[in-house]
Amino acid sequence: MLAEPAGGDRHVRAPGGKQRVELIGVQMILDLGTVDPAKYPLPHTRPTLEFLRDYVHLLSRTNTISAIARIRNALAYATHTFFQKHGFLYVHTPIITTSDCEGAGEMFQVTTLISDAEKLEKELIKNPPPSEADVEVAKLLVTEKGEAIAQLKSAKANKETISAAISAIACIRNALAYATHTFFQKHGFLYVHTPVITTSDCEGAGEMFQVTTLISDAEKLEKELIKKPPPSEADVEVAKLLVTEKGEAVAQLKSTKVNKETIIAALQVETFAFGPTFRAEHSLTSRHLAEFWMVEPEVAFADIQDDMNCAVAYVRSLCQWLLDNCLDDMEFMV
Repeated sequence: MLAEPAGGDRHVRAPGGKQRVELIGVQMILDLGTVDPAKYPLPHTRPTLEFLRDYVHLLSRTNTISAIARIRNALAYATHTFFQKHGFLYVHTPIITTSDCEGAGEMFQVTTLISDAEKLEKELIKNPPPSEADVEVAKLLVTEKGEAIAQLKSAKANKETISAAISAIACIRNALAYATHTFFQKHGFLYVHTPVITTSDCEGAGEMFQVTTLISDAEKLEKELIKKPPPSEADVEVAKLLVTEKGEAVAQLKSTKVNKETIIAALQVETFAFGPTFRAEHSLTSRHLAEFWMVEPEVAFADIQDDMNCAVAYVRSLCQWLLDNCLDDMEFMV
């Protein structure tokens, strides 16, 4: 049922105690019909957050989730502001990578193989396995470094010229990233951390990478093959598309450490990364997260005291930022 106000105030505080507001000046009431109580998502009791996870469009309307969204927005902008003021360079590290980061945890393997047998069978009928030419084209796309740098290499530019070009690109991306955050914050936009691991197909607007915990390591694969039958030839050909020319399987990022260390060595500047990180351990406890956002500053030639000073200053800056900008939300969460 929809009510259309005549103008002026839409509602006033209700004089009784059974409802908080009362509509005034209503010109028309449109009856859209009855609601099936068996299908109506909201119960008479207060719904839990676990219950509302099945109704994502209602989850964001809760006071808890909306407060968390505003707090995360403030913390994200405060993080960028803190490191920018202290001369750090914001590094955009890849999410799909071959780096295992010193084996610091299990990695999600990235593949285009569909685990659903029926869907895979239908796809193979419509799309036959790729030819050798398709595989070669895929390898070229994986090894492509970027138009500007590729032109420099093809022209046999010296190492200093290529390093200068890479440095300029890194500095420009850093400036644009902070300018983007600053622009939208000044115009009242809320920065939302959307999940990278998701079941949403986004209206079928393109093929999706499937995320799995199957490990491509030869020893583990050999053990798996004892328990499970080997994949078909079509599955193997599709899987080859996501293996680099060196034969390394690609996976989702665990840490940005390796990427930042190369930037520090090239540009002689402190760096930080702030983005999604993944862990593929088989655990369903509340202490385990498959996906989370992590802040990783990297400082060259620093000792433990320098690290502690940076961490303390960063945490204090965030706490002060929350007190200055999100006091109401913090009091609500407490």
